[in-house]
Amino acid sequence: MSSPGGLARVDRIVDQSGRSAGWVVETSVHHLPAIWRADVDGNTPSHVISAFFGALAETTPLILQPHRVPPLAITHGSTSTRQASAETVAFALRNRTTALAQRNSASPSGPPAPPYAPTPRRTR
Repeated sequence: MSSPGGLARVDRIVDQSGRSAGWVVETSVHHLPAIWRADVDGNTPSHVISAFFGALAETTPLILQPHRVPPLAITHGSTSTRQASAETVAFALRNRTTALAQRNSASPSGPPAPPYAPTPRRTR
């Protein structure tokens, strides 16, 4: 499968018995190497695959701050800006702060992992 503009592609990998062994999803700009790639294993639960492909197929424009738009998207894609009402901004801010508060209030699942320390090397 390929997006209408050819910027995104989904390939289904099939094993020798004809069963789906996974999916490869890539985005690229025309002849350039892949910008982003996801390999989905054939053992991935179907509801996860469905949610992933549903998110990829979402037609709502992605909202980014102008300085965070990747350079390739600026030169090979289309961007637009529009004014947002104070109510829209307040709603988005309220939702974001609620999501951050919920994420930060989750209790850790055990003691923190020790910091990484490289194994000492033997010298001669």
